[in-house]
Amino acid sequence: MSKKADPKKTPWRNGFWFAEKMPSFIFVIDGEKSEGKNFVGLDFPDIQGSFSSTMKFGDFGPAKKEVAEAAGQDNYNVETTIAANIKMYGVVNENGTEITSWGFSNSLEVMRWLTEEEIERLRENRDEFDAPRCPQITPKPEKQGKIFWLSGPPGAGKSTTCQLLARKNGYVYYEADATMSLTNPFIDIYVDNPTMAMFSSKALKGVPREVAETCLALGKEMESMFEGDVFDFDEKMQPLLKIMCGEVAKQKKRLGGDFAVAHAVVSRKSRDLCREYLGPDNVTFVVMNLTKSCQEKRVKERHGDSAGGEFGASLAKMFDLYEPAGEDEEGAFNVAVTEDMSRDDVLKRVLETIAKI
Repeated sequence: MSKKADPKKTPWRNGFWFAEKMPSFIFVIDGEKSEGKNFVGLDFPDIQGSFSSTMKFGDFGPAKKEVAEAAGQDNYNVETTIAANIKMYGVVNENGTEITSWGFSNSLEVMRWLTEEEIERLRENRDEFDAPRCPQITPKPEKQGKIFWLSGPPGAGKSTTCQLLARKNGYVYYEADATMSLTNPFIDIYVDNPTMAMFSSKALKGVPREVAETCLALGKEMESMFEGDVFDFDEKMQPLLKIMCGEVAKQKKRLGGDFAVAHAVVSRKSRDLCREYLGPDNVTFVVMNLTKSCQEKRVKERHGDSAGGEFGASLAKMFDLYEPAGEDEEGAFNVAVTEDMSRDDVLKRVLETIAKI
């Protein structure tokens, strides 16, 4: 692969690229084609990547103020299309080694071309799969507590509430969404936005091949979801749930305490699978429910302008898939989240629910 393709058509360098705010991924760019690979793809090069995108060079209109100031150029000159219909815009520098954009983190992001030495350093600078670092937690394996699994549609406040349960009430916050990205699930309990912080969490090394294959394959399935194909999303996620439950159980045995797990389990059937894997007496589901308008508002607060368009439309389609806890469903309880509720209001409601169990 040459370092640079046609400079008039694709002025960026071919090869490996890295974004500091997405450290679990490495991007392989060849001309107008880009493939996002989890870092585990460097351990197993033959495993298919997580997602693909296409890149175009041109004039795509005025750049966001922060992007223009950082890149030193008024207009966007790179258009990246993810999953056929989600578009992101950036500015490539004159050397073709940096692309500056306003990303899904709702902040300035810079993607940089990597030398071979930089790739090797990043490969080694990962946490261990079986024992990811968690300096904020004091292990007490002799005190095995319960698992409180906060579920519900995107935007309900699962991660934020789990973070507050850890910060204010001594729970162990486990970000189960990190399973698919194969990153450290123990997010800083003081970071402003725990959901977005997950994307900056360290990648893991020592991942078994079968786990890597399942997680990366599901990453490809997410492309279909972003294209609006959500019909069998729940079924496709179930192999991940098995891995997820196994990791929660392993880390709970290692660290002890009460776990607050954040992940949107779509249906009662999938919650039943989790009970089967973890043991029905070991896990309680707190299902956080909200309206579509409330979801739209809360997701926009998290992702900014990138929450609209096709990305927002995909989340709206997924909304109807999520099932509240059934009246006759043991070990599952509903919590209503409304637009006027603060983070502490939601935390209070969840704690009141847990206290009644």
